[in-house]
Order: sequence, then structure tokens, then C-alpha cells
Amino acid sequence: MCVIVDANVANTLFGVNPSHGEARLLSWLEGGNSRLVVGGTKLRRELFQQSSHETRLWLAGAQRVGRLQVEIDDEVDLAESALIISDSCESDDEHIVALAQVNGARLLHSNDGLLREDFTNRDLVNRPPGKLYPIDGTRQQQERLLAVGRLCVSNRCRRRD
Repeated sequence: MCVIVDANVANTLFGVNPSHGEARLLSWLEGGNSRLVVGGTKLRRELFQQSSHETRLWLAGAQRVGRLQVEIDDEVDLAESALIISDSCESDDEHIVALAQVNGARLLHSNDGLLREDFTNRDLVNRPPGKLYPIDGTRQQQERLLAVGRLCVSNRCRRRD
């Protein structure tokens, strides 16, 4: 299963002192069959160039041990362009929605309200619909969501490089 992490929460998630909820997500990411999915020029730039040193170290380590699923930038960028042209997103995060469409990941960690609305919009992310990691949710809500088996629509986000 895969998760998409928006750059606006990456430094707290992968930083020195993540919240309790983020620590649960990080633990999930570091165990089992879960993976962080990245791809597209914009998200890759945000995560690898504009993030903290700790975030870049975590990403490099995740890539080394196979916990990072990297999608082809051109595919994500093409889907992003289509979303921009159609003006179907409320947020300015078409690159995140495009990544979900290309990869099949259906779990998002972000604190951007408009992106969260776009990700749960069944016209944009569907079959199964996008799910949001509950930032302020209870431990039970977070654990229940991470236990859900259908957080991907295809084997693409489960493949091993």
C-alpha cells in the first residue's frame, strides 16, 4: 500500500519530533508492505530540494531499502497538465492528484484543506476513493485507516523496483 505525502507536512513527518499521529504513519511507512510514492517534477522538487535535511535523509534511506516508489515524472506531469487545462481542481496541487491517478495510491497525508477536498472528490480520485490520513484523528481512527487493504487501485503502487 502506498501513501502520498504533501510537501507541507514532510518536514514534520520525517523530522526530529513528529506528532503522535505522524509517528504512527511513519512507523507504518517503515514496516510491512507500505511505501511512500513520489513522482512528477513539482512534487519531486518540493520533496528533494526544498525540504529539510532530515526529510532528504529519510527519503534517501527509503529509496535504498525499497520504501520509496518513484513514478516516471513525464507520466505524472502529463496528467497534471490535463488537470490544469480542465480546471477541475480547487487547490493548486494538481501534481498530487495526478500522482494518485497515475500511481493508484489512495492515501494522502496533507494539511492543505483544498487539496484534501480535491483528493476526496470522486470525480478526481475514485475506485476506490481517496482517503485522508486523519491528522487530528484518534489513535483508533489512524490505525483503522492504516489497516485498510484497499488504499491502492492497482498493483502498480505495490510493485518492487
